[in-house]
Amino acid sequence: MKRNFLAKNDLADCTLKTIKSDASFRKFFRVQHKEENKKFILVSSPPSKENNTEYIKTSKLFFKIGLSVPKVTDYDKKKGLFLIEDFGNNTYSKYLKDGFSEHKLYNLAVENLIYLQKNSYFFLKKQTKYTNKKFIDEIKLFLLWYWPAIFKEKPKEKIIYSFLKIWRDLLMIVMQSKQVMVHRDFHIDNLFFLKDRRGIQQCGIIDFQDAVAG
Repeated sequence: MKRNFLAKNDLADCTLKTIKSDASFRKFFRVQHKEENKKFILVSSPPSKENNTEYIKTSKLFFKIGLSVPKVTDYDKKKGLFLIEDFGNNTYSKYLKDGFSEHKLYNLAVENLIYLQKNSYFFLKKQTKYTNKKFIDEIKLFLLWYWPAIFKEKPKEKIIYSFLKIWRDLLMIVMQSKQVMVHRDFHIDNLFFLKDRRGIQQCGIIDFQDAVAG
């Protein structure tokens, strides 16, 4: 299945190198070809498990406003295969580990967030909403994972009720604030430093398929 997809893109004689996957059902492969200008990542993303439609939609919107996201060369929606631009191994985490300027990298990342929020009007009508329920579901993870890890037991019902009430009260204010685009997974392993690009486009952004308006 992968080979037919690659052959359709004149990559029949390439080799594939598995790349460490994230916490999802997706698998990533670096496409290695004798022609050095052909640099791609093959993504296998099961349609029944992953939000592929949102990935394509958000990718187009991010690209349209001038953010650096991997260009999608081809995709098979039914099979869940994507051929995308390869940003290389230049993640923020690698650059920071090598001693590169934290100020430069984080300032660049913040500039991208500000730019994205200022241009959120492109997205708001088309993007999934960051609903109150979605917020609460994420907040519950604290009680599900962190609380037992610290206190060695599940939280009692009284604790759960009190904790969620605090957040529900706070969210009444938050939900009334200005709506902007929220990446939801904006961290150093999903950011790349693209030194040959200029301005905000030096920051490459991936893993944006769960972005919401909120």
